Amino acid sequence: MVNRPFKDIRPVGPIIDLDEQPSENTEEEFESLDDLPDSPMLREYVKRQAEYLNADVDEVVNSKPVKDYMERLGVR
Repeated sequence: MVNRPFKDIRPVGPIIDLDEQPSENTEEEFESLDDLPDSPMLREYVKRQAEYLNADVDEVVNSKPVKDYMERLGVR
């Protein structure tokens, strides 16, 4: 039979994978569409967001949806 010394001990909280956590130090502020990383999908997304929100592209560049999309694309 297998010796299981920790069979009665349960974890006390959620197990957090620190590699998945976004770094607080990498917050970049972009001034225009040209400052964004070189990604055609990201540029198209920003243009469509600006069109949908009826706002200037430079206002949309630093919005939360754009930053989330950059994380999903892995261009950040």
